[in-house]
Amino acid sequence: MGVNINSDRIRARLNLTATDVDDTKVSMFIQDAAQTVMDETGRTIDFNNCTQQEARIITDLAAVYIMCYLTGGSAAGTSFWTGDLRVELLQRAPNVDILYREVERGIRRLRGTTGMILKTG
Repeated sequence: MGVNINSDRIRARLNLTATDVDDTKVSMFIQDAAQTVMDETGRTIDFNNCTQQEARIITDLAAVYIMCYLTGGSAAGTSFWTGDLRVELLQRAPNVDILYREVERGIRRLRGTTGMILKTG
């Protein structure tokens, strides 16, 4: 049986609660992350039933998306204001840079390649 990527899994990766980010937003980012991984690897992935390796990559990428969403795109550092979002909320979460590097490594492994991927900017 494969891994089901759900909102609780993503929030657990970030040490957040449903109060911090609701299921609707998390589900949207899971779908976006799964599509990105499929685009980058050429694989067809069902995020409701995928391998542990695929789940880890999609989970990390969805977590990066959520952190960027919560911080208005500036997930690094602690100088931000987003409504009533508390600085300590994001201080609990892992470093987005680390998650992103894990996504890159995971996609390279799925593709069977090395080198830089996921072009930015």
